Amino acid sequence: MSHAIIQRILVVDDEQVYGTLVQNFLQTLGYLSETAANAFEALDKLRLNSFDLVISDIKMPDKDGLELMREVREQKPRIEFIIMTGHAGEYSYSDIITAGAVDFIAKPFDMAELQAKIQRLDREKAFLQDLRQSEEKYRRMVDNIPGTIFQAKADWTLDFIDPGIEELIGYRAEEFTSGRIKWSEIILPEDLPQIKEILKQALKKDKQYARKYRIRTKAGRLVWVQERSQIICNQAGRIEYISGIFFDITRLQEAEEALQKAHDELERRVEERTAEISQLNKLLQTIFSVIPDLIVLKDSTLTYLAINQAFCRFLNQSPEQIIGKTDYDLFPPDEAKTYQQADITILDSGTPQVTEEYITGALEQKWFQVVRTPVSDENGATTGILYSCRDITARKKAEESIKLHRARLQELSKSITEDQPSSSCKG
Repeated sequence: MSHAIIQRILVVDDEQVYGTLVQNFLQTLGYLSETAANAFEALDKLRLNSFDLVISDIKMPDKDGLELMREVREQKPRIEFIIMTGHAGEYSYSDIITAGAVDFIAKPFDMAELQAKIQRLDREKAFLQDLRQSEEKYRRMVDNIPGTIFQAKADWTLDFIDPGIEELIGYRAEEFTSGRIKWSEIILPEDLPQIKEILKQALKKDKQYARKYRIRTKAGRLVWVQERSQIICNQAGRIEYISGIFFDITRLQEAEEALQKAHDELERRVEERTAEISQLNKLLQTIFSVIPDLIVLKDSTLTYLAINQAFCRFLNQSPEQIIGKTDYDLFPPDEAKTYQQADITILDSGTPQVTEEYITGALEQKWFQVVRTPVSDENGATTGILYSCRDITARKKAEESIKLHRARLQELSKSITEDQPSSSCKG
């Protein structure tokens, strides 16, 4: 029999025969167990050795079991105690549990009863350990996602928002989750009607939406954000909550605005090419518009652990068809080999990497800017890789169009220069 949590048990009883009887029984169950005849001997053994559980008699000379338990748990709070006594009338179950014990058993007792109590405690500790590990895994994943995750109610109050929000806008997460500030209060009023309309339309369709708007930071600065969210409704069709992620796209938006000004200037100088410049402008607008990123999490064996809906749509597969697979199950062999070679480099070096890759989807191939970020555990060991893949296909196409346009402008300029008549001087 294996015991994932409880392995070493110390039995403390001034009745040596009883203590030895319990010790022998525990050993038959596969536990490593020792005995101590009193509290002082128990303290010596606990200082020298590591134990997961102490089963102690409550009435002993000099120092009783409750005193022993309080002293031990002050120094080693993770050691659990089961108190046993032949004086059940003198101590209530409530008193013993309040003192810090996880359980109580009255002498004489059936060994099967003791076994059941230990196994119950083992299951509870195993469950708590799994829960902590699951929470830690989720926290690491959230910390490595290149965006801000949130969960909100229909009235704009937030149940959760990534603590990193303070770095972006100056407000602490607690100011939102406590209800002191609603998210709508920092959105520019002129952007609210469009935001509400997008939400309204999403409720009529698949309850997913993307929207771009401006927020004002605590310092008064304007920040552009791109939000992608999923609406969760109850059985009555009312919004239960909204979960999503948003990205700071301020620099991208400023670049888009600067590019627009440059285009306007170009149109003014080359009026005869207005139609062509206008078309180029639309193309460049498409490049700089926010396209949903593909988010992927792989483990150290390069197996897919988690993906977002954008990635599923790109491959035209459900999460169930992707989770547990590798690149060789989802992409052409040569392409999969290239991805895994890059992944192994990240796992070995523990260093993030940014590349541009041509990736095959269900319907077409697209260019993506791929950010590979190593995911580490609490010991610093790399346990996986988080990917953020931003579609840059339009940018790639636009780069080719710009080159062609510049060549045309150079030809036009040369043509105009050659067509101008040369001036002559008359004496």
